[in-house]
Amino acid sequence: MALEYEELELQAENGIIDADIYAKLLAIYLLQNDLISAKFLWKRIPEDTLKECKEIRAVWEIANCRNRAFQLVSRAYDSISWKDLAAIVGLSVEDAIQAATERSWTVDVDSQMIMPTKIVDDTQIKNITNEQLKKLTDYVTYLEN
Repeated sequence: MALEYEELELQAENGIIDADIYAKLLAIYLLQNDLISAKFLWKRIPEDTLKECKEIRAVWEIANCRNRAFQLVSRAYDSISWKDLAAIVGLSVEDAIQAATERSWTVDVDSQMIMPTKIVDDTQIKNITNEQLKKLTDYVTYLEN
């Protein structure tokens, strides 16, 4: 089905297709867990179409919620069962395992557990104050002497 819609997009005048087709193609990519194609499609959709079509925005919001769920799992769990991960992110067990693998998480077949890789929170790094930097500099200076 995705191939048919992709072909329609390629054959369309100026490469712009009906908003309905964009929404369906985006949903198909997300169901297939093909986030890369979904992101590229999102960038190809004309601004006017994005503003006018609530369905496309709703489908994209679902994708963002799922991505946020994976981020929260990576912060909250050292290990999680396949079934629990699938329930949290709203995927089948097989798709959740595939998504975990794509994120370079460890998948243990014997225990049916997934070990998420921790995500470094950039905001924590950015919020370092000058006072904290001075303390760190003092510690390093003390250790060097």
